[in-house]
Amino acid sequence: MSRSKRSRRARRAARGFTLIEVLVALSVVAVALAAIGSLIAVTVRGARSMPARQDIDPVEIWPLVPYIHISEWHIDPDRVRYRLAGTEIVASIGREISGHWLTDFHTDDKDVAETMALYREVIARRSPILGRTLGSMQRLGVESFEWIICPLSDDDAAVNHFIGLEDYVSNKRYLGAAG
Repeated sequence: MSRSKRSRRARRAARGFTLIEVLVALSVVAVALAAIGSLIAVTVRGARSMPARQDIDPVEIWPLVPYIHISEWHIDPDRVRYRLAGTEIVASIGREISGHWLTDFHTDDKDVAETMALYREVIARRSPILGRTLGSMQRLGVESFEWIICPLSDDDAAVNHFIGLEDYVSNKRYLGAAG
């Protein structure tokens, strides 16, 4: 099965297909990301429709922390600011992104628009989305990466934060800063 077909199936799987369809459609890593994202969301949200940022306890998900980013949503204009980025994310990008806006390190307008569209989709659906990015100028030495973005809400009405997980496919360790 081609990568693009798996990617289309991955997007459809995130929209409510059965577990068997998800397993067929996604790679093992993406299934693990989806399971972890769902586990986090279901475990910490309780009776709410989605967890709040303060519900995320890093100790409970300690092995995943290097692969996690927590970001906040700002409106007028719509923007994403990364509050926290795990060490594997920082290593793959080659610089610290915690405390920075998406546009501080994504300088290509097309990349920014595509990434913002993903965050807007999470807000509109009020549920996680997952996918795969093939090749990336932003991820040094990474051939592809699979990701999930989950919504967080302080008031259970408006999405105002996100927790994301990323997993990388690479034949070598990350290269660090370009140059």
